[in-house]
Amino acid sequence: MGDRLSMERMKKKKKEIRLRTFFVRFLLKLVAAVLLAFLLWLLQITVSVGTGLILPANAAEKEALAYLHTIGAHTDIVSSGIPSACGYAIYDASGELLETDMSGSIRENADLLALSGQDSLSANMLGRTYVKRQTDTRIVVLTYDFRSAFANPALRRLFPSAELLEVFLLLFLLLAAFVLVITRQAKYLSRELFHLQEAADEIRNQNLDFTIRATAICEFNQVAASLDALKSELSASLKEQWHMQQQRRRQFSALAHDIKTPLTIVRGNAELLSETALDETQQSCNRFILENAAQIQDYLARIIELAKTDDPAACSAECRFQAQLHTASFFDDLLGNTKSLGQKKELHVLFSTETLPAVLPLPEHPLRRILNNLLDNAVCYSPHKGTVTLDASIRDYRDAPEKESTLFLTVSDEGPGFCEDALLYGTEAFYRESADRNDKSHFGLGLSIADQLARGLGGSITLCNAPAGGAVVIVRLPLTGQLQRDTE
Repeated sequence: MGDRLSMERMKKKKKEIRLRTFFVRFLLKLVAAVLLAFLLWLLQITVSVGTGLILPANAAEKEALAYLHTIGAHTDIVSSGIPSACGYAIYDASGELLETDMSGSIRENADLLALSGQDSLSANMLGRTYVKRQTDTRIVVLTYDFRSAFANPALRRLFPSAELLEVFLLLFLLLAAFVLVITRQAKYLSRELFHLQEAADEIRNQNLDFTIRATAICEFNQVAASLDALKSELSASLKEQWHMQQQRRRQFSALAHDIKTPLTIVRGNAELLSETALDETQQSCNRFILENAAQIQDYLARIIELAKTDDPAACSAECRFQAQLHTASFFDDLLGNTKSLGQKKELHVLFSTETLPAVLPLPEHPLRRILNNLLDNAVCYSPHKGTVTLDASIRDYRDAPEKESTLFLTVSDEGPGFCEDALLYGTEAFYRESADRNDKSHFGLGLSIADQLARGLGGSITLCNAPAGGAVVIVRLPLTGQLQRDTE
């Protein structure tokens, strides 16, 4: 697999670049985009001024001076002939204001110039200028700014300062250049990083039969090569682990079968001895042999069952067999068996399955083994005259893909409940509590077998304690088939 990656990288070697080169190219593209935006801005200004859309900064001054040159000593000054780019104030010969379009401080400056002996006045650093012309009967003061303006009066009223609008336009072009270049480069990096993310996701999901695609960036390919090496090592490790597990299961199963033969002989001889004349001590010893032989035989049966359950091939084949489970007969049979188990303790056994459909798309045998193990534990740890409950319902499970319907099976008892360690490790094989939930008839395999079977069906098992006391085991099993509800 590493060779395939190397070959693919060789094919792309001409296109491969280093990150440093990538960022240098990015900087050059950014500078080029900024220069292009600036050139477009200058071109727009040139076209606007050339077509007369925008007046140059000294246009108002030219119009004002041209108008003043037309005024003679006896000219009757009226506002209709004054250039629209200029503000004006008309006074009589004594300096009394007759007409103006100025206001505020601009008018005050015009009044000062009208009464002074000067012909012009510069009022501030922004280029506002006042000029005066006097005739026999009138005084006129014009004011203007050295700034660009729109030739159209309507546009001039809407945008008094064309220069400010041009600044905003330049900022917009620069921002657009930045966004365009950064977005394109970000998409390029994301596209190249996607190959690494895709490989990491496949490895995380333990899907190791794939080829890592090479990227156009050298450093990314180095990471890809490391991921490829990790994938190969992980694949080899998982295969070795799987072979070891298979070997251990075969050894467990072979050992259990080998022990069964001499154990059967011991038990058979003990049973024959029980039919002969024995004194009280001999009968007690013989009874002890039979009881412990039965316990060992049960233990071996559980080990063999665990080995079969833990076999992925067997479990997968069984779980793929989608037999239709008839709920009424299945749970009635299970209820009868549980009541028989609880007769000695006079237990109350309550099943709540009324909301289930008539048929469930689940294989019967694995589900029966799951519930038999859980109900057997519940009966074992329940106090005398206690209650064992099984609640079954179907609802959407928020952690399930696409909110598929899920069968919830909750088995509870009124026993001592699980200790803190059991809540964490109770489903592990051979785990046994050291306190109340520990007796010689249980070997720490029931919950482990149930958990393996539930996971084989795509579900899970959760251990918890009821608030009022007692153990609670929740089984979640996804239902992928078509549910058939009883409409009668």
